[in-house]
Amino acid sequence: MPLISRLPIFTQELFYYQIDNLSEWQEKIQHIIMAEETNLKTEPSERCNVFAGRTDWNSHQRYKALDDLGTEIRLSLEDFIRKEGYDIPTLALHECWVNWYKKDEHAVPHKHDNFLAVVLFLNVEDSESYFFVHADNNAVLQKKETNHVTYNNLKQINVKDGTVIFFDGKVMHSVSANKSNKTRVTVAFNFVPIYDEIRHEHK
Repeated sequence: MPLISRLPIFTQELFYYQIDNLSEWQEKIQHIIMAEETNLKTEPSERCNVFAGRTDWNSHQRYKALDDLGTEIRLSLEDFIRKEGYDIPTLALHECWVNWYKKDEHAVPHKHDNFLAVVLFLNVEDSESYFFVHADNNAVLQKKETNHVTYNNLKQINVKDGTVIFFDGKVMHSVSANKSNKTRVTVAFNFVPIYDEIRHEHK
């Protein structure tokens, strides 16, 4: 019988940090939610993956606070990209929206396609609701005598108020149903990489 070896493949990273001025952003986003719930209601008419309260996709163009927040996050990401030496000259904010999950509301598994996906968790610690990332449904070899599953295609991401995460938008993710009476508030962003100069080294 030939010697058969193992080789791990396809590792995936998710990045995170804590935002400054958390209480300031919590207050500003709460004002947006109050405005949306009372009279504005810019929530998209088409069905989406978030079964909760939310603003429209272009909320950074509707609310200056979200545009300012997007700029602050973009500058932090670009600084990280520059220091780490990643091949992304700059970022542009494509979409931004606010989510607020009341009791039993959730988000089904979904992707953000070819974007750099970013989520700011504003008020989450008191809600019994969790952010999950999903692996692809690949076939896995499982030994017959093993009583437990050695492969897990679901990972819970533990965050606290003020945590910003960013990851490949093609990674499947979801939010479990909020089982508390506390509203869970997040802000989502989709960024696109911008290459504003000709890449001579790849000609």
